[in-house]
Amino acid sequence: MEQSPVMRRPSMARADLPPELRDIQSWPTVDTSLISDSKTRTRFNLYRDAIELWINGSPISDCIQRINTSKQNFHRVVARCLKLHPDGRIWGLRGLIKSARVTALQRRKEFGPKTPCKASAGYSGMFSQLLRKHPSIVTELTNALLRKGKKALQPNNMMMRQAHKVFLEACRTAGVSVTDYPFNTVEKGQRALRNWIKTSFMEKYAIDYTRVSRGDSVANVMAHGTYEAGVLPDVPILPYSEWQLDEYDVDLATSFRFPALYGDWDELELSRFSGLRVVDTSTGVNLSEMTVFAAKPQVHDALQVLWLAIAGQHKRERLLNPDLKYDEGGGFPASEIPELQWVVPSTIKLDRALIHLANSLQVWIKECWGGEVKFGRPRDPTERASVESRISVIARRLLHQLPHTTYTGPTEARARKKATDADAPYIEAPLLAEAIHVYCANENASPMAGAGHIPPLTRLRRLVQSGAVHIAYLPESKRKAHFFSQPVQVKIRVELTRGRRPFFIFKGVRYSSTELQKRVSWKGKSMWVRPDHNDLRTLLLFKDTGEEFDVVRAQGRWGVIPHDARIRQMYQKLKRQGELGDMPQDGPLEALFQYLRIKAGHGDKRSARSLAYIYDYLRGFPGDLGTILQSSLDDFAASGQAVSVPLILADRTPAAQFTTTRKLKSDEPRGFVQSKPKPRRSIAI
Repeated sequence: MEQSPVMRRPSMARADLPPELRDIQSWPTVDTSLISDSKTRTRFNLYRDAIELWINGSPISDCIQRINTSKQNFHRVVARCLKLHPDGRIWGLRGLIKSARVTALQRRKEFGPKTPCKASAGYSGMFSQLLRKHPSIVTELTNALLRKGKKALQPNNMMMRQAHKVFLEACRTAGVSVTDYPFNTVEKGQRALRNWIKTSFMEKYAIDYTRVSRGDSVANVMAHGTYEAGVLPDVPILPYSEWQLDEYDVDLATSFRFPALYGDWDELELSRFSGLRVVDTSTGVNLSEMTVFAAKPQVHDALQVLWLAIAGQHKRERLLNPDLKYDEGGGFPASEIPELQWVVPSTIKLDRALIHLANSLQVWIKECWGGEVKFGRPRDPTERASVESRISVIARRLLHQLPHTTYTGPTEARARKKATDADAPYIEAPLLAEAIHVYCANENASPMAGAGHIPPLTRLRRLVQSGAVHIAYLPESKRKAHFFSQPVQVKIRVELTRGRRPFFIFKGVRYSSTELQKRVSWKGKSMWVRPDHNDLRTLLLFKDTGEEFDVVRAQGRWGVIPHDARIRQMYQKLKRQGELGDMPQDGPLEALFQYLRIKAGHGDKRSARSLAYIYDYLRGFPGDLGTILQSSLDDFAASGQAVSVPLILADRTPAAQFTTTRKLKSDEPRGFVQSKPKPRRSIAI
């Protein structure tokens, strides 16, 4: 047993005690009412009172006279109490119990020939002595039980007979003679091996052993309750201090309608897309959400959804489906509770997705307001139970209740059965994104167990009014969407031979401003820009000293038409491949829009998904579009409204989630009810 750093000498002054040990009330204690022997209880009380007097400054002569012992023995007892316990603390008052062993027993004597009264007598401590002499036996046993190295091919559920066989083989390899322990016993150490596995091994490797024998799911549940030494496992998390961010796949085959050349419309199935959600750990309230019509979100999408959680995500003024309605009291905290706008958390919990491991996301959280990023264990959703449970609920109650759901994957039997239902209508992707948004807003107005069985927004308002929320505001100087990105270094260019005054290139587009064009002498100068990835028309330009210089605008059509980083990326890729025709820079978004319409009309699901993304994005910028784009957007809206079939959010319970108008088939789940098939394969949410 390792000794405490204090009390190494037989005698030590009280001043040498660490400050945290000078209060005996902080020592681990003993319940004297459970000590049945009166002499033992009396001895304990006398020694406890004597040590307390000595710590409080009484002369040591009074202390040893109280317990009638010597000075040397008194210091020995104090040193015994200050030794380290296996639980990481000192023994404290537990060391005053006479029968307590503060130092583990170790056998030193070799086993000699004798005639014991029992066959198992005289072998105490032999197994631990064997392991101390031959550490390689411990290594072999550990590798076999954890299936490591050459022992990886051991059975998943190793029986005691197999473990004992590995133990004996390790003893032979270590050079143990057949006349030595354990070969000179009847059981050959099997009972001692079983005790070692149950105590020493399992105390250290219980989670790892469970993972290899019972699987990741069981091990993750077992590991969820662990905590670091000195940190209580049940300390409540302060409201609004820890957020959880996660992405999810929209498990639904959707469609997108676009005007056809014949005057009607075409409908094409989209590839699967994704969404993001931010949830407060303490109350479970939805802070923000975002649907991304792409295979996987990118870093700027994660930054954008965090911006919405901090700045506030407002309710949509005009909904595509008139049957959708916001519940009374629904919405998102930063927009519904004025005190919570611009409030930032102290911690953000993430999983180990690629976009979360990006340096730009982690550095931005730390530099923008000093937040801390915590990563959970791989493949362990229990550490982010708040956001994972919300994603699971919306999948069960919304996505998996609709026609053409893919469930969790194409191999699932339910997904294969639903995929063969040709009569089921497809859901329009923009309407589904709108339904997810309304669902998340209304979920904040529904009673939730994490909020004490009242609506989370109501609980959050009460916490703010009572002062229980530790409010830390984002600095006013950083309350711009441009600061929700990493600064990028650019170089000022001047091309006087072509008549071009100072400018710089960012993501393949020229940027400049009136003030920048006056600095002809800045040719070759390095500066920094911060983009708003949701609107790349303007950037913030900074000097090397950190001083803001000006707001610069993209040149040409890029500075007029709204677009984000993903749309710019689509355009640049297709332009490099020569797919956008001649001079696409004269109307970049128009050229991209028309190209995707043609490709989608030929059955390209990815192009249809990109078209749905652009359509959903441009809807947020009414009045900023050109004539061609506005006309195309109006055509899309008209074709979608012509075939809409209302679907009402009647109740957010699994049994009565949705109601449509077709008779239920025998092999369909009871989450929705429909009547006879309609020729129009679409549905509005």
